[in-house]
Amino acid sequence: AALSADEPAGPGFIAAGNKTETSETPDDPLAEADIYLAYGRNEQASRMLEAAVEAEPLRTDLRMKLLEVYDEMGDEAQVEIQKAQLLTLDSSLEPEIDDLLGVNAAGQSSDRAHDIAAELGLDIDAGGDASDASDTAAPAITSDDLEDEVATKLDLARAYIDMGDYDGAREILAEVVAEGSDVQADEAREMLARFG
Repeated sequence: AALSADEPAGPGFIAAGNKTETSETPDDPLAEADIYLAYGRNEQASRMLEAAVEAEPLRTDLRMKLLEVYDEMGDEAQVEIQKAQLLTLDSSLEPEIDDLLGVNAAGQSSDRAHDIAAELGLDIDAGGDASDASDTAAPAITSDDLEDEVATKLDLARAYIDMGDYDGAREILAEVVAEGSDVQADEAREMLARFG
C-alpha cells in the first residue's frame, strides 16, 4: 500500500518542480529588447516585444517600449495602432506617449533639416562652424576602438546565447571572427563550436 501511495506522488512532485523551473526561465522582455536596440536590431526587438505583448496584453510598459521601437523604425501605421491600444488601456498615458513621439519626431525633423541643407549646399550651423563640428563629431577610428567594439560584440553574443537566440549569436560571432584580433577570433570560434 505504501508503494502505491508513493507512485502518484513522484510524478506529481517532478511536474511541480518542472513548472517552477520553466516559470523562472524567461528573462524580462524589456531588458532583452534594450539589448537588441543597443545594437540597432530593431526588427528583432519588435518581434520579441510583439510576442511579449501577446502573452501579457495588459502590460503598458511593454506596449510603450514597442511603441518606441515602431517609432524608431518609422512604422507610422503600427505607431497609431499601438498608441490607440495604450490609450484604451490607460488614457492618462497620453502625455507620456506624446513626449516619447515628440522627442523622436524632433530628432527626425532635425536630421531632415540637415539633410536638406546639405543637398542645397547651405551651412545650417551659425557662424560657419559646420566643418569644425564635423571634425569633432567624427574622430578617427583607431585599432583600440575596433577591438573595444569587437569585445562588445562578444558580450552581445554571450547575451544572445543566454537568451537561446543561437542564430543571432552565430551572426555576431561571424563578425567577430572577421573583424577581431586573433585572440578574439579564437574565442568566437570556441563559442561557435560549443553550440554548433
